[in-house]
Amino acid sequence: SLANGYLYDSGGPSGNYSSYENCSFLIKANCPGNIVLTFSSFSTELSYDYITIYDGNNTSAPVLGGYWGTGNIPPLTATSGSMLITFYSDGSGNYSGFAASWTSNQNCAPISNFNTQVNACQGKVTCTDVSTNYPYSWLWNFGDGSASTLQNPVHTYTAPGVYAINLVATNNYGNS
Repeated sequence: SLANGYLYDSGGPSGNYSSYENCSFLIKANCPGNIVLTFSSFSTELSYDYITIYDGNNTSAPVLGGYWGTGNIPPLTATSGSMLITFYSDGSGNYSGFAASWTSNQNCAPISNFNTQVNACQGKVTCTDVSTNYPYSWLWNFGDGSASTLQNPVHTYTAPGVYAINLVATNNYGNS
């Protein structure tokens, strides 16, 4: 699936941006992957008002591009899972600015996680799946040679001891 949106300067889709702007916008995907920013229009005061796009969530990240003036900007792709856009304008000429759209790939493998409730006297452990990103199958290993494919199994140990429980959660995009 894709997440997407539109991004405009302070003048919106049809007005001019304001003087003395120092703005930043952060686009963050649910999981690492591509974020693509596509400009449909771009017009700023040449050499004074500019936009910078970073492949990351701060200005120390690699720069994908810096632009001012007018013209076409090619689509820009961030692969880190975050894209930071900064815009600066000085106190003179205010132009129509920019309009852009973005999309990001939201097809994430699950991140497996679970909670347990232990009844030590009975050797019974109730496992509750709390994995993220919508897994559709589960493989539990209870550390005693037993396994389960239920989402929220209950397992009873027959011998005292210390056991490590492991969960592999799976969806169409991978497993964890």
